[in-house]
Amino acid sequence: MPVIRDISIDDYLAVGGQIYNDRAGDGNLNNFSALASVAYHKFFGESGKAALTVGLQGGYASKNIDLSRLYFAGDFREGRFYQGTDPNYTNLNNKVDNWLINAGLAFSHAPSEKFSYVIGAGANNLTQPMESMMKRAETRDVGLGIRYTAQVGAIIGVGERMSLRPAFLFQTQSAAQEIIGGMELHYKLGDDYTVPTAPAIFLGGWYRHLDAAMITAGLEFNGFRIGAGYDFNTSGLRQSTNGYGGFELMVRYTAPSPIDFARKLLYPCARF
Repeated sequence: MPVIRDISIDDYLAVGGQIYNDRAGDGNLNNFSALASVAYHKFFGESGKAALTVGLQGGYASKNIDLSRLYFAGDFREGRFYQGTDPNYTNLNNKVDNWLINAGLAFSHAPSEKFSYVIGAGANNLTQPMESMMKRAETRDVGLGIRYTAQVGAIIGVGERMSLRPAFLFQTQSAAQEIIGGMELHYKLGDDYTVPTAPAIFLGGWYRHLDAAMITAGLEFNGFRIGAGYDFNTSGLRQSTNGYGGFELMVRYTAPSPIDFARKLLYPCARF
């Protein structure tokens, strides 16, 4: 949401917020985060068709787990389970919380009314918070590593109402890597393509390398973006999940539309 305009011609400062909540696994592992964001958008050229964005994000995050739903090897004795008797239980906390700081940089350009693109990079967990649920003091080796990201996306107009929106994301954290690529089909329901704020529906297909295939669908109207997604496990773990995937819901609201502050040009952004 833009809060200060005309810092320099069409430049503006924007703020935003994000709340995330996820629960998974037999132990009901719950991940929660509430983050606030601030970003400065610097436009270039007389037409303002290119922009450089610098952003900073910070907030609170927590993880908790239901220890009563966990089983350890020490619980199994004489052919029976005695849940809660393994010594590991006394060394565990059921909750850990911390503060996070993230930062990012992006360049977007709209060379024509039918084509625009964005290139961005970021770093998450700059404070490298401790994330161990162990009660022991030797937790220096479990500090959350910095996650580096790089992404590129585009909006390609097809006709007056439809656009294709390919995107690619690469992430690396410690020894782990993630690659996601795909495309979204975006169709205007109201005015023609030259009116960025018209209601629209979208349908997307994505692939996470060596892990999962995903489909997304939803609706955009009056600054809202409401969608649902489902991922199909394609890795060797699909037998453990009995073929089931993960279902997600998403609601996002932008007020007012930043397009109004950018001479009504349509700039792409990542939608993972």
